[in-house]
Amino acid sequence: MKKSILILFLNFILVGLHAQDITGKYQDGKPVVVIPAEGNITLTDFAKMYKAKPADVAKYNGLKVESNVAAGQKLVLPVAGLLQPNTAENGYAVYHIVQPKEGLFRIGVNYGDIKMPVLKSLNNLSGESVSIGQRLLIGYLPKYSAVSSEAIAANTEADKIAPPLQNTLTINPAIKEIKPTLEPQQTGGKNLQSADLSVPDNSVSGKGFFEINYKETGIHKEGLGAIFKSTSGWADGKYYVLMNDILPGTVIKITNPDNGNFLFARVVGDLPVLKKQPELMLRLSNSATAVLGILAEDNFKLSVSY
Repeated sequence: MKKSILILFLNFILVGLHAQDITGKYQDGKPVVVIPAEGNITLTDFAKMYKAKPADVAKYNGLKVESNVAAGQKLVLPVAGLLQPNTAENGYAVYHIVQPKEGLFRIGVNYGDIKMPVLKSLNNLSGESVSIGQRLLIGYLPKYSAVSSEAIAANTEADKIAPPLQNTLTINPAIKEIKPTLEPQQTGGKNLQSADLSVPDNSVSGKGFFEINYKETGIHKEGLGAIFKSTSGWADGKYYVLMNDILPGTVIKITNPDNGNFLFARVVGDLPVLKKQPELMLRLSNSATAVLGILAEDNFKLSVSY
């Protein structure tokens, strides 16, 4: 009897460690899920817990971004672009019930341009056909209130990175060896003194220190990039990137479509909110842009895979 109780208790713990199942639906033509708030928090805190935009969450719930929400209060969360293909132990497994006139491609587009190979892999599908009423796993919605050890490590490394600047250094990758000088900056109350940097050394792994940690999941995006100054990458091949809607610590592949050069970089956080900033996909350390052969300081085209 005691053994049976112990087994049930262990099963309960193991289930608790895995993502909970939740089914999405359409509201105003967009996919959403309904999630209970944990604790007495603000709506903005709730949105940030899932990397959602507070203004969007407020709109879907008829509330203000500064509104307080009670523990257990059910809130509508728009999830397009928030889902990851990898299991989220501290979050939700998001499912979708196939509606009339819906196909695998359209469902993927609706949920944030999730590629068909990803959906096929998640649901063990050999083909692309689906049936009305079929329940499909779309992806996993991470909950970012608990920071993983990998994210902590990434953020520790990120302490070496200077904040984004509008007037940043342009590096000519054709030059064999140069020693650019960083202007003194204020970050976190500390003054970063000028540093002599050499051209990035990729001898560690060929395309960056983090190449060995890269995992292909089928997600591909294209957009505009800009740079920020960093002391990392020039000698150790450690390239960093700021990008929204992706778990910190994730290693991504970044390609310059103009020449085919690519490298692997680790995400260390979200894009900073700046006035008059264009719709950027990411900001990349200047050591990385040198390897990619990018001469522009901002608004250059990039493709990203992870």
